[in-house]
Order: sequence, then structure tokens, then C-alpha cells
Amino acid sequence: MLNEELPFVFTVYDIRQKIGVYDLSTIYDISKLRRTEKRQFIEAFNQAIMNLVVNQTEEKRKWRFVIFEESQLVFPEGSFRGDRYSASVELASMGRNYKVRFCCITPFSANVDKMLIKIAQQRWFGWTSERNDLAYLKGFIDEQASQLQKLSAGEFLYHFPQKRILKKIHIEPHTRTVELKRLTVPKTSTRASGRS
Repeated sequence: MLNEELPFVFTVYDIRQKIGVYDLSTIYDISKLRRTEKRQFIEAFNQAIMNLVVNQTEEKRKWRFVIFEESQLVFPEGSFRGDRYSASVELASMGRNYKVRFCCITPFSANVDKMLIKIAQQRWFGWTSERNDLAYLKGFIDEQASQLQKLSAGEFLYHFPQKRILKKIHIEPHTRTVELKRLTVPKTSTRASGRS
């Protein structure tokens, strides 16, 4: 994945836009939507991914990695209770059976729905000094949570509970300059935009 060209970027202005699920790295920027529209878009998107992979034969399925940035806004505490996020719960809990991995990135892990964090089989914890986050993360990594305040840029605590792994790792920042590919799409449906 690191060697492929990055990425197609779609800015979603209206949840009625028809957005496809592609076999290319794609960013769907939903920052222009209202909060309730974001939830509707995410649910429809996650349902579309599950529909796609469930209906494919094992041989045709490709690995997919779905990442949600600012997940404390996307999946706030309590959001996975009830049916409002049923497609997201299905993707997070069953997706791996269909070659779909789910990732949430947040600076405030204590504000993300607890079920979502518990479902994650592998976790990377970066620097934080937020008391609520440190107290919450202590439930996963015990006293090691205090190390999070001492991490430098690019350092993480990697936690893989099934294999009883908890270790400090360093990830070098990606230094290659990448130009975003621009897609030509009708102005009435989606518009490509770039982010730096």
C-alpha cells in the first residue's frame, strides 16, 4: 500500500451524492456535512462496503482498510448502542471475515465508543497527556499508560492482546512528497479536492 499512488479525494457536499466504493486508496472528506448527515453518510458507506464484500466470492475479495479520522466525532461514546450505527457495528465486528479492517484515529480515546475500542484486535497508542484518556487507557495497558506522556513524535505503544504483545515502536514519518490525483467528476455529483 505504501508504494501505490495516494489518494483520490472526494469532498462530499450532500449526502444524496452517489459515491462509489473503489479499489483505489480514496479519501472521502465529509467535513462539509452537518453532524447528522455525517452519521447518515458513514452508515450508508459502511453498509455499501459490507454489501460489496459479502456478495463477492472469496477469490475476488481484496483487502480493504477503512480509516476514520477524528473518530471521537464520528463514533462518540454510546453511539454503538441501539440500531443507529448498525452498519458500522457490523463492519467493525464482522468485516475481518470479509477482508475488511477498521481503524479509528482520535486524539481523545476516552470519548470514542468503548465497544469500538474493545473490538480492535490491534491498537496503537500515541502521545497524550489528557487525564481522562490516560485513566481510560489504563484499563487496556495497565501502568504502561503513564508512558504515553513521554512518547516522542513517531513513537507509539503497540498493543496486541491476543498475542500478549505490548511494546514501544517507532514509525518514521512518510517523507516522500505525493501529489493527489484529481478526478474529473460532474459538478452536480462530487467534486475532487486536495488536502495537504
